Amino acid sequence: MEIISSQKGFRYISEPFQLKNYLVQKYLQINCWNDLYMRTNDDVIIQYLKNIESNHLTFKNPIPGSRFWRPYTYQTVFKVINGCEDRLDYIVNTLNGHTIILLRHPIAVSVSRKVLPRLNAYVKSDYADFFTEKQIHFAHQIISKGSYLAKAVLSWCFQASVPLRNINDNVHVLTYEQMVLEPDKVIYYLNNWLGLKEISKLRRQFNVPSRTANLSFEKSSKYIKNQDVQTIVRKWSDKVDKNQERNLLKILDVFEIDAYRQGEFTSSKYWLYPFAKKV
Repeated sequence: MEIISSQKGFRYISEPFQLKNYLVQKYLQINCWNDLYMRTNDDVIIQYLKNIESNHLTFKNPIPGSRFWRPYTYQTVFKVINGCEDRLDYIVNTLNGHTIILLRHPIAVSVSRKVLPRLNAYVKSDYADFFTEKQIHFAHQIISKGSYLAKAVLSWCFQASVPLRNINDNVHVLTYEQMVLEPDKVIYYLNNWLGLKEISKLRRQFNVPSRTANLSFEKSSKYIKNQDVQTIVRKWSDKVDKNQERNLLKILDVFEIDAYRQGEFTSSKYWLYPFAKKV
């Protein structure tokens, strides 16, 4: 996560499992999503991450002089968007780390998705073992007959479902919406949980939009600059009507994910409610 990587001594590693990158395929020794989710590759994946953490593999390191390059680092932040949702506990325990799960409204995510590279792997690999026969059958129906937007929400459900079952002292959930609407509360939380001390750098990073956000980078920058944060959070609602929203969120019900509800732009379940101390 870029926010944490703003701190002194943190090395930022982006997308270590992005199989579109031929160097990831080369050093991970895995070249398709199905294989990434096979349990027989657990040890291969852990060794790969250890090699990156120990700097034996440097191809993912920030380029010297770039935004997240640091001359000296003592902790590593892995930003994982693609893959290994089912191995978070195993990875955290093996590497003695922490996990932050960043959620965003599934429709907000889905309206901007151009490709769904892991959707078939979710139902055809060992990852399917985490789901009931009914859920997998439902997924096959959407994959074969559903709209692209329904398939994108389905992919979101697969990606979020397993990690959200394993929340503990080392695994915490933040929501994109609260980071946009109430950055001070999130900064306070990160400061207390992880001991991140460079508050001014955290706050500056909150004013930089993600390049994976639903809005274009330029539009997001404009809205943040103008403090029009509600637009960033609500913009997706222009893309669907109420019936579509209701039907898409029913997919979450099948997977027993109660993170977002119809008519709501934020997640009350995963909203942080610490004392809103100014930092």
